[in-house]
Amino acid sequence: MGIVTSDVILDILQAEQIEDILHFAGISKFDTSPKKILQAPVGILAKIRLPWLILGLLGGLFAAQIVNFFESSLKTHFVLAAFIPLIVYMADAVGTQTETLFIRGLAIDPRLAIKNYFFREIKIGFLIALSIGLLLTIFSSLWIGLPYIGFILGVSIFLTILSAMVIAVFIPWLLNKFKKDPALGSGPFATIITDVTSLIIYFSVASLSLKFF
Repeated sequence: MGIVTSDVILDILQAEQIEDILHFAGISKFDTSPKKILQAPVGILAKIRLPWLILGLLGGLFAAQIVNFFESSLKTHFVLAAFIPLIVYMADAVGTQTETLFIRGLAIDPRLAIKNYFFREIKIGFLIALSIGLLLTIFSSLWIGLPYIGFILGVSIFLTILSAMVIAVFIPWLLNKFKKDPALGSGPFATIITDVTSLIIYFSVASLSLKFF
């Protein structure tokens, strides 16, 4: 009807986009005007960035305890420790991709059929996990010369990728269910859960597999 002009609509869209990007980085409760963000005092900027980082620190300490729990496996097969960054990174990368696409889907279509979307993502995740798992198994077996290490890495990356995709869909969906901004569940929060889950899966697979080799 011309009551709301196009420039006002564009300003709102830009503000929402900036807000979502800040949420992905774990920054919230701040004016989304780009100029105000740039001009904000150092103390305020530190304050709005610290909460999620502190939570990440606690998550990292918990992850360190998981590594320490499987210390015996690492001592006898130290090569497993070299692949921790790879396992964690791949899970985070896949999780971030899945979250971004899912949150975008919710923004475009609030009535998105979650069940259908979830099973579709599981199928996609299965293909991605299988491809990455097979590649890692082959490369690591040839590089290290120990096929059972390649098997452990392949199975671990397969399971961690699948779990990362489930977490990436479940957390934003749960927040959306409770009428919260789904973007709040991405970034640091989902990353912490994904990292911890990935380590548990990795070392659990390693510990069980090493009993048979």
